[in-house]
Amino acid sequence: MEAQQYVGIDVAKETLAICVWGEPATVSEIPNKLTDIRRWLRTLAPDARLGMESTGNYHRLLADLAHESGRSVYLLKPKTLKHYRHSVHARGKTDSIDARVIARYMAQESHLLRVWTPPTPEQDRLDALLKVRKACGRMLGSIGQVADAHKDEIQDMLAPVQKALEKVMSTLELRTKQEIDK
Repeated sequence: MEAQQYVGIDVAKETLAICVWGEPATVSEIPNKLTDIRRWLRTLAPDARLGMESTGNYHRLLADLAHESGRSVYLLKPKTLKHYRHSVHARGKTDSIDARVIARYMAQESHLLRVWTPPTPEQDRLDALLKVRKACGRMLGSIGQVADAHKDEIQDMLAPVQKALEKVMSTLELRTKQEIDK
């Protein structure tokens, strides 16, 4: 009987740094692209457990494809991994070091973690609306601070931008409510 395969993946926009726990200390890197991920997944044991940091949207392709292939996928919180990295005295912070730390974390702690399941299309839409609203809120706050600091023509120039962002946020709030009420 083969030992459980634990895989740590450091996800970036363009690449995936991969470490399989217990294999030689080398970390491989592949493009974060559909065909490359599918080809790589075929090299893993059918019951492999894959851990990756939740990274905005960059992890979604890998997580979706790994889940579709029947692998157990674990999305890990960046703060949790940061604390774990410090606790195991990992020196430096590179993609390959992060992949090793994630693989080690999976080997030691996966029994305590919950397997990820893909969100429903409704959850995806709601998440997208909330992310855009949050970004608009941050922009509106920043513009408001700049406008308040300059009680002159700059404030006048920024007023239309503030109004437009407020309108977008109102629309997003309405769409969010509609999505929830479905």
